[in-house]
Amino acid sequence: MNYYYFLFTLALILHICSSSDPYFNTCFSAKCGDVKITYPFYTANQQKLHCGYPGFEVSCQNGSSPYLNISGSNYVIKKIWYENQTFEVVNSIFLPSATQTPNCSGSIRNMTLDSSLFNFAASHNELILLVNCPQNSSTKYKQYMVNCGALAMEENDPEFEGLKHKCDRVVLVPYEGEKESFTEVLRRGVALRWVANNCSDCAHSGGQCGYNQTSSAFQCYCSDGSYSHQCQVAAASAIAIVLLVVLVIYLRRRHAAKKSTFIDLYFPEWIYNQLEVEQGTALQGIMNDEENKIQRKIILVGLWCIQNFPSNRPSMNKVVEMLEGSLESLQMPPKPDLSSPSRSVSYSSSTPQNVVTSI
Repeated sequence: MNYYYFLFTLALILHICSSSDPYFNTCFSAKCGDVKITYPFYTANQQKLHCGYPGFEVSCQNGSSPYLNISGSNYVIKKIWYENQTFEVVNSIFLPSATQTPNCSGSIRNMTLDSSLFNFAASHNELILLVNCPQNSSTKYKQYMVNCGALAMEENDPEFEGLKHKCDRVVLVPYEGEKESFTEVLRRGVALRWVANNCSDCAHSGGQCGYNQTSSAFQCYCSDGSYSHQCQVAAASAIAIVLLVVLVIYLRRRHAAKKSTFIDLYFPEWIYNQLEVEQGTALQGIMNDEENKIQRKIILVGLWCIQNFPSNRPSMNKVVEMLEGSLESLQMPPKPDLSSPSRSVSYSSSTPQNVVTSI
């Protein structure tokens, strides 16, 4: 066998299978209480900075519920729906478990959203909270009293006009649904929709979503590099096919063509079929057993490297291990599912000429 072709083919295999992004397989989901945390959210103590989007860092201490800082207040994330990019939050100060201290009213603020990050997911109403009102208010307006001594009421309440100038500030709290008790409304929370890039295309292509801090842009980390939207499976496959074609060119030069022949199969699929049907037989033109094993090994590794899903492709270390190991230890890769345009076929016999006839 011409070992220049062998070395060239080996170099192609190593290039394709080793050009993975260093961030690939570093972004995994985390669990915070009962909530799954993944892109665009991330927890600094469990996940890497490049795995989340700026402004989506959540705090998760001792497995508690995730907290997200919005306009200076800590909001508990109750649920996240990644498929439609929405999540439900409630100001932590309104929860039953919240510690009621004399200074806790400082956590009651207007929910001012950064429109580059979040928007309200649905229409909502607003409840008025009067904060730091006169001390006698707690007795006189007991029915309005909620967390941290704040008074909750609606704008059309006759008491509102008289109180709003006596208290330090007026805060508007968004809520959804029907108004029941003031306490229940405050604990219900509101749904928000995030604006950060959708991760579904990247995830479906076998990549992992993240954010490039240098370019300030969404990044899809893939086994063969980083992309701006999703993994480019076709490009990697096209390069990998070259290594198989090199083998065919070599063999064709060793065996003169008798007649022009076309193959009506996508080449990797055809060669896969040969591996599947005629295992154990020698490649045409291979003179001894050792060369046959080397040839089969290269083809098997090549077929692994052109898998549609990047996660199925071997790493560089794995490729070296496969090439150094025995032929018998290599598993058959999944069959290629790409197809080529149909072409007219002209055969001089039942077996295609000028190509590898069996493997």
